[in-house]
Amino acid sequence: MTNKSDVSFEYSRVLQLLEQFSLYGCAEFTIVFGTITKDAEYSTWSTPDDDFKKYKESGFFELMQHLLSIFVEYKSQHILLKHCHAIIQITQHDIAIEWVSKKIAENAITSIHETEKNNVNK
Repeated sequence: MTNKSDVSFEYSRVLQLLEQFSLYGCAEFTIVFGTITKDAEYSTWSTPDDDFKKYKESGFFELMQHLLSIFVEYKSQHILLKHCHAIIQITQHDIAIEWVSKKIAENAITSIHETEKNNVNK
């Protein structure tokens, strides 16, 4: 179960990172992320290749990955979920963060792979 303060914290941290790299209002991408085991995390990004290259070279990708790890660690410690999975959708005018079941995360990843030509996995 997610409370409003968690969502507000997550939203504000993602917004701060986007603003730090001057991406808020222009970036559009989806990230499906979570944890597979205690020591293994995953993320799948859906973004145009040119944008992803820019995100990686600027350092945004690395900092976002670190932020995602913090989110997963917090959820697993405070919500006591064995596996934490979420979907972040960034559009020019919105940031949506939804914590989902493993099955929904898997379906989202499958959809990215089936419908998107330009996606990047880590």
